[in-house]
Amino acid sequence: MANAIAMYRRAQRHLRDLFDPFTRQYCHTCTTPCCRKPAKVRAVDVMLAAAHGFQVPEGVDPETEIAQTAMDYLNGSWQEDGGEPCDFLGERGCTFPNDLRPYECAAWICPVMRQEMPATWLKEAEQLTKKL
Repeated sequence: MANAIAMYRRAQRHLRDLFDPFTRQYCHTCTTPCCRKPAKVRAVDVMLAAAHGFQVPEGVDPETEIAQTAMDYLNGSWQEDGGEPCDFLGERGCTFPNDLRPYECAAWICPVMRQEMPATWLKEAEQLTKKL
């Protein structure tokens, strides 16, 4: 299993290397940011990162947030936009380790990326996400 985790972390590092120049240029001015609640963080993401030394911020409970979002959706009070920033978003970006970001966050290629980045970049990003 350690080999599979090492491969996963390596793929995440390669994705970060690819994504970081884009995020530095675009994310701070994005009008539709993806690092919002409801977060795409699952218990398995937190457990994997915690097993490798990540400290979950005090008072953060992504599972309760997911359940509340589901209830809001079922009650008709859920709104897709305007959510608060993700609890794991710090002043310098995601607080998860660079090579253990939540899967759905790490694999997300946003519409702005698809619009602004060259086809070769997109192809490489899509290939790397398949390695996660």
